Amino acid sequence: MARDNILGLEAVLADGTILDLNNTLLKNNAGYDLKQLFIGSEGTLGIITKLTLRLHSRPSSVQTALIGCAGTEDLFQVLASARKAFGGSLLSFEAMWPEFFTQIATHLGTGMVSPDCGIYGVIETGHWGDVGHDDTLTAFLAQCFEEGILLDGVAAQSESQRRTIWQLREDADVIESRKGPCLSYDVGLCLSDIPGYVEQLQEQIARECPGVGCYVFGHMGDGNLHIMAGPAPDPASHAAIDGAIYGVLQQFPGTTVSAEHGIGLEKRMHLPLSRPTPALAAMRRLKTAFDPQSMLNPSKVFDDLPCLALSKEDV
Repeated sequence: MARDNILGLEAVLADGTILDLNNTLLKNNAGYDLKQLFIGSEGTLGIITKLTLRLHSRPSSVQTALIGCAGTEDLFQVLASARKAFGGSLLSFEAMWPEFFTQIATHLGTGMVSPDCGIYGVIETGHWGDVGHDDTLTAFLAQCFEEGILLDGVAAQSESQRRTIWQLREDADVIESRKGPCLSYDVGLCLSDIPGYVEQLQEQIARECPGVGCYVFGHMGDGNLHIMAGPAPDPASHAAIDGAIYGVLQQFPGTTVSAEHGIGLEKRMHLPLSRPTPALAAMRRLKTAFDPQSMLNPSKVFDDLPCLALSKEDV
């Protein structure tokens, strides 16, 4: 998360005030942490002009594997085992549902794992130090096979294979090139709710949006799903797709309509699904306090704040 890696910042407010919130300390609990107000506010509270970032050393080596499981519950068990086995060395744990994976694998012409799995994943681990860890991920996969929670899996034996594995996860643009314009979504749920959400969503898309495919992938390690729905070239179809994505989402507690991408313009009307009314009211009061004329990135996040006209003298 960007929030976890920003130690301090400088921001310019709507009235020209410069807030120096820069900080290089790992611990600093002196009063309100004002920098957090600006991170993720999409420029609506102030313009960030400087950042102090917390950096992390690059691992001396990484291991990457592509896996296939019978279903989501088995993938969850692999995730739990990977967290226990690798701890902070577990860098990534990604998931791809078959509808998504098959499109990318067909495009790349790769058959690294069986095409008959119920869900696919990418595991990447890192190592810091002089002693290598070349066999640790392979040994982990062997243990998962013995436990019956893996159907198939392969550890990258070269940088080229590692890049191919990540292409399978990251080349989402292939969906649009093959299927046509898609709508993209970025939701977050508790891990235990993900299987039910995806199943219900696919059923509702099939029922209410004929001809629209539902392609799901994401960061399983932190409960963040990315969804592509399409083809959807006609804006008239967007409301029905939105209704399916967010209508099913609100049936589950503790969800978010934006795990990574922000609210912007397109998600304004859906923000109340992720924030209770008192929290939204507090956000509005902050916006009014920092930017009473709604000059900074107007209409983003909230669409009904006053935007006062400025005279030439004001400008």
